[in-house]
Amino acid sequence: FTTLEELTESYNSRDFGQHITLTNQRVPLSFNHLEKVVLSNPRQNNNELFEISLVMLQNYINFKFGESIADFQTNIYTYILKQKDCLVTDYLERNIYDFVTEVILPTEANTKEDIDTVFRCIKLLEYDKNLSIQLIQKMDIVMEDLKEWYRTITAKNEEVKPLVDTFLAENKMLATIENLDTYKEKYKFTDELCNFVDANIDELISDENLDDVHVKEILKKDIQNETIEKILQNYAMESLGDNLNNYNQNVVQKMIDQRYFKYTRSRYNEIQSSFDRLLPLFIKRYWKEFEQDISNINFELTTIDVLFKSNLDDEKKTVILNGVNVSQMTREVFDFVRDTDVSISKKYVQETWDNLETKDRPAFMIKYFSVFSISEIENMFAQMPKEYQALKRMDKRHEVLLEKNAINEVLCQKLKDANYISSYGSKIERNGISTSDKGKLFARVRAKR
Repeated sequence: FTTLEELTESYNSRDFGQHITLTNQRVPLSFNHLEKVVLSNPRQNNNELFEISLVMLQNYINFKFGESIADFQTNIYTYILKQKDCLVTDYLERNIYDFVTEVILPTEANTKEDIDTVFRCIKLLEYDKNLSIQLIQKMDIVMEDLKEWYRTITAKNEEVKPLVDTFLAENKMLATIENLDTYKEKYKFTDELCNFVDANIDELISDENLDDVHVKEILKKDIQNETIEKILQNYAMESLGDNLNNYNQNVVQKMIDQRYFKYTRSRYNEIQSSFDRLLPLFIKRYWKEFEQDISNINFELTTIDVLFKSNLDDEKKTVILNGVNVSQMTREVFDFVRDTDVSISKKYVQETWDNLETKDRPAFMIKYFSVFSISEIENMFAQMPKEYQALKRMDKRHEVLLEKNAINEVLCQKLKDANYISSYGSKIERNGISTSDKGKLFARVRAKR
């Protein structure tokens, strides 16, 4: 071509894609709008002639089809690739950074590029971290086969890890056991993979490739409680042969709560030694099996304390107590015997009495009055607060004054029923110093026989 008019005429005949030369030199032209041709300064990047912009590319597609293509802006690069116009494609890919930064990313509607187009773009960008991550985040894509993609990449594994992690974080990778295995082979079981598992556990559970090995591995990682529950509820292992120490406490707790494994003495020992806080839950959930095994268990003092501090019901605690030696009773056990309304064997009641604070003994005597003989009761008065010590029988009948309160009224009634006192009643004690009178109970103690 020797004139602009000839160049324009060639464009109008749709022959604009050929090289434009003049005395073996490229003409210094810039095509920034395909509806007109304007003279401009040459592009400095290999003397490329066309400005890369959405307007230029939209008009190119409209011109090629003879009509406006409405959805072109939703998948620009993919649409152009489908035209198989090597000159245009080669031009754009030689200037891929401009194409990505000036068209693909800024075009808001452009979110429907094919996954293969995204892979192609990332490779042309030489796995540029920033631009590649932006592409992955922008596009509505799903990577189906991580292993297959690895076969095509030319960068090192660590260089593309941020890109793979973006696929995980954006939940744009198909949740399959095969993809998990491929990722682990490259990068191990990372926090990013844990988050991906949490987000896609339903799909992973339904994968036919899921097996005991995978489940055990997942359960040993830092995953959410909801994920743990779904796995345990929906996947039954053939055998959980692992030591529970290999799992975090929250996982073991969920296993116990769902009776995920069978009761054995070794399981009891594992929990007692490594997860003592879970022992009450273990006993509660496996009570039938545990109760049959109690006689074979030597309870440690720390274990006894844990169990009697727990929210196990009093009936279960009483059964456990019957398997405890009197010499092993701890403060927690004493408090339990003092406060419970469940029937307790006399040897534990007596040991508790011997270890009670003096102030707690009147109420304790009332609770367990029927456990002791009347002669034992009489001897126990000597271990009670001073006012009760006078209740000990003497050679002659005598009267004892006690504070008038509910405990003492019940005690007097029990002593009367046992024929230890002949009668009791209220009495006003006059205070010679002040005008106040104090209500008292009198009890007439029978003489010794």
